[in-house]
Formats: sequence, C-alpha cells, structure tokens
Amino acid sequence: LLDHYEIGFSHIFTEKIRGDLSFFYDNITDGLRFVSPPPPPPHYDNIGDYIARGIEAEVAVVPLHNLDIFAGAVYMNTTPGDVPHAPEYTLSTGIGYTLLEKLRFNGDAEYVAEQYVLNPRFAQMQEKVDNYFLLNCRVGYLVRYGSIPGELFVAVENITNEEYEYRPGYPMPGITFTAGFD
Repeated sequence: LLDHYEIGFSHIFTEKIRGDLSFFYDNITDGLRFVSPPPPPPHYDNIGDYIARGIEAEVAVVPLHNLDIFAGAVYMNTTPGDVPHAPEYTLSTGIGYTLLEKLRFNGDAEYVAEQYVLNPRFAQMQEKVDNYFLLNCRVGYLVRYGSIPGELFVAVENITNEEYEYRPGYPMPGITFTAGFD
C-alpha cells in the first residue's frame, strides 16, 4: 500500500530558462520487491513498512536555438535508513547541440550516491553498493531516405570506465562503444 503526496512548482524564468521543484512524501506499508532465483521460482518478498521523503529540482536552459542544457538533483531520506534502491541523492546533467541542422551531439553525466540493494543470490539479505559517476556521449548525423528521416550515430557510454554495480557481484560494463542507425 502506497500513500504518495507530492507538491511541485514550475517556473519559466525567461524565454530560455525553466525550473521545476517538487517535494514528495511516500508512506509504504508491506513494501514488496521482486526476488529472482535462486532458489526458483522467482517471487515477491515483503520488505516491510518504510517512509521516503525528499525534494527534486531541475533547471533547463536553452541559450541558443540549437543548444539545450539541463541539470537535476534529487535528495531522498528514508526511514529506516536502509531501504533498498533508495540513494540519498542523485545528480544529473546533460547537453544537446545541433550543428548546421545535421550534426547532433548529446552528452550526459550522472552521479548516484551509495545505496542498499537486495542481493538476488540471497533473498533475505541486502548489501550496500558504492556510489558511481557515469559520463556518456553520442554523436549523430541526420540523413534522409526519401521522406523518411534517420540518424547515423556513434555513442560512448561510461567514458571514464567507472567500475560500478547495481547489485553486489554483478559488475556493469566499462567503456562501451555503439554505432548504428535510428
């Protein structure tokens, strides 16, 4: 059972700057989490009651018609303090730039604080995973096939080759390159 309360404010400061701010409060009773095998079969486990409260803020800036920038932050406090998958804070930022209406560049960064997670190997146990910082970018070239628009792209994820994991014992990939057509 989830009782969720949220109040938010959005403000357009200028034609090029917009901001959002919201406060939230969640009261969870009999919180369920999916538990994957082993042992089979997969099932849901009751992690009990908890409260999550916090604030989320975002600002978006469009200084030029072909450039947009955003930054966001979330602060969350939980009771008890070891609620799984609830980092105390998360920060994110990004940029998008289009050159000559054909060449697109997108970059983003994310920082996630340490957090408790459920260990899929042992359903009743949870562990803490470390904080991590990710940096990604994507470059695309817009093309047309008749009237159909498309984009050739190259993307690089985890540019800093951060060693991190969402779950204990399951490391995420290091620097990753992708190329394709959308």
